[in-house]
Amino acid sequence: MAYKVWKSEEKNAPVVLIHCFTGDGAGVWQACREIGCKDFNLVAIFDLNLDDALTPWTAEGVRKGQSPFGGKASQHLENILNKILPNIDIQYDNNNIILVGYSLAGLFSLWAATQTDCFHRIGCVSASFWYPDFLNFMQQTPLSPRVSHVYFSLGDKESKTRHPLMSQIETLTNSMVQCVAQQKVATTFKMNPGNHFTEPDIRTAKAIKWLLEQ
Repeated sequence: MAYKVWKSEEKNAPVVLIHCFTGDGAGVWQACREIGCKDFNLVAIFDLNLDDALTPWTAEGVRKGQSPFGGKASQHLENILNKILPNIDIQYDNNNIILVGYSLAGLFSLWAATQTDCFHRIGCVSASFWYPDFLNFMQQTPLSPRVSHVYFSLGDKESKTRHPLMSQIETLTNSMVQCVAQQKVATTFKMNPGNHFTEPDIRTAKAIKWLLEQ
């Protein structure tokens, strides 16, 4: 596992954590600048097996030939809390930490908000809410009371697939929005043009922008 910090010039600016499937976060950082995000520090985590690190329990792969998901989210969350955040070389406010994720990282972000009171706002961008038993888990497990806002977004073509799990993603995301809203947490749900792989950096930047403005 590796991480890179993109620093704000402002002291005590919010900290936003993301996970990168490719690259080191430069694309998201640039996209945030292009759409006029408020000042913040970006911590981009990369170089790890995301299918293992971002999943809260084991599950079979969902595509032909795919290895099982490892279910090591608890260990990974401990690394974030105990190894990454204490060692980033910036001055920041412990009450202004945002966790934003795309795809499986979006699933991890919402799950992590049930496990710790570290994160105060959460972004779930094209999140993998199809993950087996995850909706049931969230319906039975409250978010940390410190979570004030959760951002959801999805591509308008993501559910237009013959895959039996992926085709349910819009319905599942709507159910997740409802689940979170019932906990008196402020939510928003945005639809973006395209499928799951369309402009992930820009979609992530939109989530960050909204969360920073709350």
